[in-house]
Amino acid sequence: MTWIAPGYLIWGSVAVLAIAALHLFARRRPPSQELPTARFVPDRALRITSRGIAPSDVLLFLARALAVVAIATAFASPLVRRARARVGRVVVVDRSRAVANIAELRDSVRSVLREGDALVTFDSAAHAAAAADADSIGVSDARGSLTAAMTGASRVAGTRADRADSLELVIVSPLLAEEIDEATPVARHAWSGRARLVRVRARGSDTASYSLDVEPGDDALLASLRLRGVRAAGASVRVCRARPSVADSVWARERGRVLVHWPRSDDRATAWLRRDRVDTVGGVAAGGAVVVAPLLRAWNLAGAGRVTARWVDGEPAAVEHDAGNGCIRDVGIDVDAASDAPLRPEFRRLTTALLAPCGGASAFDARPATDTLVSSLVGAGRLASADAFTAPGRHSPWTAWLLAAALALLALEWALRREPRGAST
Repeated sequence: MTWIAPGYLIWGSVAVLAIAALHLFARRRPPSQELPTARFVPDRALRITSRGIAPSDVLLFLARALAVVAIATAFASPLVRRARARVGRVVVVDRSRAVANIAELRDSVRSVLREGDALVTFDSAAHAAAAADADSIGVSDARGSLTAAMTGASRVAGTRADRADSLELVIVSPLLAEEIDEATPVARHAWSGRARLVRVRARGSDTASYSLDVEPGDDALLASLRLRGVRAAGASVRVCRARPSVADSVWARERGRVLVHWPRSDDRATAWLRRDRVDTVGGVAAGGAVVVAPLLRAWNLAGAGRVTARWVDGEPAAVEHDAGNGCIRDVGIDVDAASDAPLRPEFRRLTTALLAPCGGASAFDARPATDTLVSSLVGAGRLASADAFTAPGRHSPWTAWLLAAALALLALEWALRREPRGAST
């Protein structure tokens, strides 16, 4: 048995001792003295009236003492706990875009998860999950938040506080720098014990992982893109200058893949709605990048999907639509072969936005967390005490019964006080 507020037991003990002292003081007899006129009293047995110790005084003391004990115990809030394990475990699993391989993640979770463990999954938010769902954990395209993960772990620990003496925190994550913010140390501090990190492989940076469908030749745009570095295998962004094939569309359906259809302005095979004439627009904006240059516009992309870039007059310059777990992005921006716009730094920033992950998300940052941040998250010392996660405002189921018993005893005490005290004559 444990107590939520054991201090009330001390005050109850003090009150019982005070009641006992008062009863002992009240039971002292006054000293007896012989009356001066006693010689005139006939020589026979004498009886005098005196205050004695009546049984009602003992019952009165017991009623008062037990009432105080019941009240003090009620406010101390006793809790009867069932058998507890020595160590419980909360497993926190990263399911954000930082994870490279879902199979590896599931294997890592299975290697640490045991019967009775609590499971928490997180990306931008944390969710409690059943341990049986470990084999069906999926990976989202959302940015991970270790702040949300730590908050979720502490919340779940509160529901497990009465099942173990100590709680172990296990974090399964690539632990990238983009998942840690200013609030993470505060959320980590709420878990008052060390943690164990199971690190899985991180996904590579999307902005440096793309492929081109043709050689650049005299194409100024493709020459600019090729300067960013091309990877033949494992790319997550594919740029097609020609009309995408069925194989391209199938490729784009995998999680995290972006098929960028970026045709030339003179491409007649594109099934887009062509404008009456190709005009020259003075600028385009995508994300936080703005390019002011004579760029060519040949198509009308209004209503073709989610807008990810706009011309200076507000008309869509690039749109995207979902394709399975990936997306296809159509870019209606072209440059004159004699233009130097693709070589400018602002054009490189524009292409970064146009090659971004699906949904127009910010560029993925694949940098791992620093050793200092990792050390602060793992911590040192003992495991967290389960009592530290006891939910505030928790009440004992015995409080109401104890207060009812106290009221009954006080009623008995009042009845005993009403009875006349016995006297002998």
